[in-house]
Amino acid sequence: MRHRLRRGTLEPVIDLATGELLTIAGERIGPATALETFRASSPGAGALEIAHDGAWHAYRLMCAERPGRLFAVVLDFEGSRLADLKLALWSRRYGGARGDWSLDKERARKRAHDQVLASLFGSLPPYDLYWGRIESLVGADGGTSVIWMHYWAMLQA
Repeated sequence: MRHRLRRGTLEPVIDLATGELLTIAGERIGPATALETFRASSPGAGALEIAHDGAWHAYRLMCAERPGRLFAVVLDFEGSRLADLKLALWSRRYGGARGDWSLDKERARKRAHDQVLASLFGSLPPYDLYWGRIESLVGADGGTSVIWMHYWAMLQA
């Protein structure tokens, strides 16, 4: 079943102590979030499943950090476990359709991601935390630059 993407169901506010993203409704999505829990949540109801390959499921939702600044969030589940989150600023300045893609635009998106992260951490990425790792990666060969939050599997057992 395909769902329409709803904007504003999630704020990309990262709780640095836990690695969780906080929703407007007070829900948390992070290392302890199981696939079934996510699907039953309000952000899960507004998410679009963009990939399903064996044990892997990927969901995308759009969220506004503040008016005029939109993020795409992709949640990758391996089985029931949330393996990682990818956040990307979503703006025409970084290109819309695949035909608009350029490495220069992705480098600009990465610089913007680095500024967001530096405002949280006081330094440029990467960051190793007890719950996982945060990196800012530039897209290559047609990929999108993302803030990548990878959760350590041992914390989820």
